[in-house]
Amino acid sequence: MRRFAQDTSVPISRSRGEIEDLLRTWGCTKLGWSDEYDEGRATLQFVWVRESTQYIARFAVQLPRRDAFIAEWKRKNGSWSVPAESTIEKALAQGGRSAFRVLLLWIKASLNAVEHGIVSAESVFLPWIVTPDGRTVAEALVPRMADLLTTPAERLLPAPGRKP
Repeated sequence: MRRFAQDTSVPISRSRGEIEDLLRTWGCTKLGWSDEYDEGRATLQFVWVRESTQYIARFAVQLPRRDAFIAEWKRKNGSWSVPAESTIEKALAQGGRSAFRVLLLWIKASLNAVEHGIVSAESVFLPWIVTPDGRTVAEALVPRMADLLTTPAERLLPAPGRKP
C-alpha cells in the first residue's frame, strides 16, 4: 500500500512553516521546535488558551534512524553489506520530509474537525497535553492502559459534585 507523502519533495522547513502558520491562525500563543538529532526526533510544542485555561501540547515526530534503515535495507536485499552513503542520506531525508507532511496533514484535519464542531480541541489534543510533571497525558496513561480499562469508571473519576 502506498503511504501518504512517501515521495514528497516538499522540504521540512516548508512543512514546519505551514504547521506554524496553521497553529498561529488557530490562536496559539507560543510555539517551538526542538531537534534531537541523536535520538532521531523532532518535537513540536505549542500553547493555546481556551476559556482562561492554558493548554500546552507536545508532539514528538520520530524520524528515520540510520541504523534502522541499514538493518531494513539488509533484510530486504538479503545482503550483509551496507548501502552506499548517498543511498542512506537520500532515504533519511525522504523519511523526514514524509514525516513532517503527515504531521501537517494530521494537525490540519484535526483543527478542521474542531472548527466544524465534530470534536473539541481538548478531545483531539488530550493525549499530547502536557501535565504539571512535564509528561504528556499519553506518556502518563499508556503504560497503565490495561489497568485503566479494567477499573470501573467510578473508581477512576470523582463522585458527582465532588472535586477531583
